[in-house]
Amino acid sequence: MKNRSPSFPKKVVERNRERWVVYYFDTEKQKRWSRRFSTQAEALEFFREKNIYDEKLGVEADRISPNDRRELVEAKMLLSPLRVSLTNAVLTYVKLTNDLQSLGISLSQAIEEYKSLAKLKERSARLDFAIDKYCYTLLKKELSSEYVTGVERTLARFMGDFGKERIVSLITGREIFQWLINLKKREYDDSDTLTVDGRPMKVFKETQKDLGIYSRNEYRRTLYSFFKFCKMQDWLDVNPVEKVESWRARGRTPGIFTPEEVRRILNSTPPQSEIRAFTAIAAFTGIRNAELKRLTWDKIRLDDREIILDSEITKTASRRIVKIPENLAKWLEPYVWDLGTKKKILTRRKVPVLKKLHESLGKGNWIKNGLRHSAATYYLALTKNAYLTAEQMGHAVDVLKQNYNGLARERDAIKYFEILPEEE
Repeated sequence: MKNRSPSFPKKVVERNRERWVVYYFDTEKQKRWSRRFSTQAEALEFFREKNIYDEKLGVEADRISPNDRRELVEAKMLLSPLRVSLTNAVLTYVKLTNDLQSLGISLSQAIEEYKSLAKLKERSARLDFAIDKYCYTLLKKELSSEYVTGVERTLARFMGDFGKERIVSLITGREIFQWLINLKKREYDDSDTLTVDGRPMKVFKETQKDLGIYSRNEYRRTLYSFFKFCKMQDWLDVNPVEKVESWRARGRTPGIFTPEEVRRILNSTPPQSEIRAFTAIAAFTGIRNAELKRLTWDKIRLDDREIILDSEITKTASRRIVKIPENLAKWLEPYVWDLGTKKKILTRRKVPVLKKLHESLGKGNWIKNGLRHSAATYYLALTKNAYLTAEQMGHAVDVLKQNYNGLARERDAIKYFEILPEEE
């Protein structure tokens, strides 16, 4: 049995200094320990405290009833395989119970929660593996490359901040909310370190500007779909994004171009160029940019004045037929040799040509989605038919009325759909 009684203070010389040392049994460390004092008086005071405590333990030990002794022996037998002393086990239990008391849970509850969490973690997956599998599934669904690239970019940013080794089941809604709320805008600019053929590589750089509400909600939607997929794989029990509410955006009046501005935009494009056809179709039909990038010439029926948007092209994955206005037919006449081919409207070098187009009215004057908004606004003003316009744009009628009703007058709409190519 270990000697638990404190030793009388003993004078020692250490590094040319006199000190008084007391040896005692430390109940937390479960071994003999020592403490040094500068004066004999301090050492004696400590010795008395420990001696009184030791005497009390001796008195209480003599008073132990036969039943308590049996329980002590049984407790030591239970602890023997664990190689833990009875005192140490009790100290650990008391400390953990006190720590958990402030959280309002018992030690047994905490253990059960930890066991459940450990099981969930065991059947879950690392973030990098889950993202790879999700993106592979999207490709198998034959979704557009633009959509899949956008999802990959969002999830890559998410993984970059959370760490590729994170377990998806351990990512909380609170963490996701904090990440979304602190997101900053990114700009496509020259890299400070990476180069290609001696020129700076184009990369996304983070700015100090907060991400807009619409973009933040788009990030949330992507994460919601990703964690929904993880739940389907049985990697987690609850989708954490369900606890993150989407941000409510104030209604904004869509920006539109004037007829004269659209004329200038079109005239800035080279005759019979891909970008001219792309711009004319966007301006006079309102087809979405993403849909236009997937559109091929064989879907344009110029004689029937129709553009067929199959489910592989449209945003909603439902087939849509778009009417070709008479002025657009004039813009498309020079492309007669492309009609009927599987060639895309815009085949390559999209970024440079679109950037040049966006600067046609001067730097900073381009309206995002302005051609689509303009087409919808002027088409509604010309036809005065919300249902016909909604069908043309692939929009819900109530959304179309809310966004575009009354933004333009009929006389401006007539001017808009009279814009023709200049005679060469």
